Amino acid sequence: MEAARDSRSTVNCDSYILRLPNEILLLIFDAVKSESTYSLELALHRLAVVCRRFRDMLVRDLYRVVSLPKHSFQERQRSAMIALLPSHGHHIRRLEASAPVQRRDCEPDDAQVSNLLLSLSRCAKQFTNLRYLQLHLHTSDRTLTIEQQADLIEMFKVLPPRLQELDLVGFLWTGAAKALAVAQQPNLQQLLLDLESIPGAWMAPAKLTANFPALLSIHIPARWCPQTPWFTQAFEGSKLEHIAIGFADIPDISRKERDLHPCSRVWHSSCEWETGLRDLFVASSSSLTNLTISTISFPTFSVVHHLKQVTDITFKYIDFDWDAHLLDHLVGPFATSSITSLRLVRCSGIPPTFAKWFEYTGDSRQFFPALEELEAGLLYTQGDGEDFDDWPEDLPAEEVIPEGGDVWQPEVRRKLEEDCEMLDIDADFDWDWFEGWG
Repeated sequence: MEAARDSRSTVNCDSYILRLPNEILLLIFDAVKSESTYSLELALHRLAVVCRRFRDMLVRDLYRVVSLPKHSFQERQRSAMIALLPSHGHHIRRLEASAPVQRRDCEPDDAQVSNLLLSLSRCAKQFTNLRYLQLHLHTSDRTLTIEQQADLIEMFKVLPPRLQELDLVGFLWTGAAKALAVAQQPNLQQLLLDLESIPGAWMAPAKLTANFPALLSIHIPARWCPQTPWFTQAFEGSKLEHIAIGFADIPDISRKERDLHPCSRVWHSSCEWETGLRDLFVASSSSLTNLTISTISFPTFSVVHHLKQVTDITFKYIDFDWDAHLLDHLVGPFATSSITSLRLVRCSGIPPTFAKWFEYTGDSRQFFPALEELEAGLLYTQGDGEDFDDWPEDLPAEEVIPEGGDVWQPEVRRKLEEDCEMLDIDADFDWDWFEGWG
């Protein structure tokens, strides 16, 4: 009897909430979304499976961001999502589309690439609200078949002109160039090209600014080595505000080997990469203010004099312990520039010699004279008695941080922070505290 009464109570409570008008239910959904601290996507799906009415009300939120599963064992879920793209594509604002790798050996699956491109070519015209597109295609030899190339071109032909950001990853530039030549995206502002190239097979670039007149930011690999005119031809007339060079942020590949310029390992008299970058910076001198460097191959000494207008420099995913002189070679040339912001994001091996540029002497600054913001992370250090009142006088040897290399002793760390404060630099340091071996 008690169980029956509890059951009727549950049904009545459910029916009460279903009697509420949509306007009130939407407010409740908003509250649920704002309180979802773990997974917004999970919260939305749990609400959507309650009933058809809830699903219809939440479909816009459910498909605002779509990330297709990347693994072959998720094929059932992936196929279901792709099947719904024609009917719900107009809700999507952000689409991350990648072809899954084979389950056993993580090798590229050419058939999956073909299926993905065919599906996208058929429903791309439905993406009327798409703002961000990431297309990640890994084939066995990085090239696209004739059919895959045709589908990629068709997709860009019919894609509504609403894109603001476009990321192309994993395949050859030659395949991407043919598709970009037919793309008409007047609102595109950011273009990322993490693509491969074949030495000596650089086709003349399409004038990207003709199809992307609003382009403000580009991200290109350091491993490209086109002839000098390529960069300026591709981006002629653009008003680039941000240029990023290099891709050293893939976790399953050594950062040190991830994106080196091939000619930096051996002398090549025909290499025109540095000259091409210099010409690109010169052509963008009236608008360029932000530079991101994610490769140890960046030719700072060669191009720094053409970056006088740049105010923000960011180094990302650089292993400074790759070479004892790397800090001076990459960062040092900017020490006398007029940049206002310097960030070393997720960079490892930053040595204590980094502090030499920020020593307070009471006089005018000798280095980084206009710097206002400084950020550096993964700085390796240890506490001491000045940091903690209960710090023991004699630490066991296994709990003492060794000196040398990229180790920041406590007094050096504190002096850097004090000097930055005296120099009126807004500094943000992410200290990695040593807590003993093992």
